[in-house]
Amino acid sequence: MSSQLEPLLKLIVPPSLDLKVSHQQFEQLATANRDLRLERTAQGKLIVNPPTGWETGKRNLSITRQLGNWYEENPEKGEACATSERGFFEAVRVAWPKAFR
Repeated sequence: MSSQLEPLLKLIVPPSLDLKVSHQQFEQLATANRDLRLERTAQGKLIVNPPTGWETGKRNLSITRQLGNWYEENPEKGEACATSERGFFEAVRVAWPKAFR
């Protein structure tokens, strides 16, 4: 007997397929699939992100630690959310540009 569990559902979306959903459709889809990491762009494009596993969890923990260390040194610059230029409220994102830029 295998110790690994097979997924109940496997979704394969070819990169050439452009899935678009309305705001209401996205809410229904996200509510019905709370275990999936779904996003919707301002243009309505549906993005399905893979779940995090051990390796990505370890990397995310390192990023979170580095961000927390930076915030401790710069509390006046750290905001959890911001209003975008287009008027919607979103979480602040973090990026590490490559050194050659």
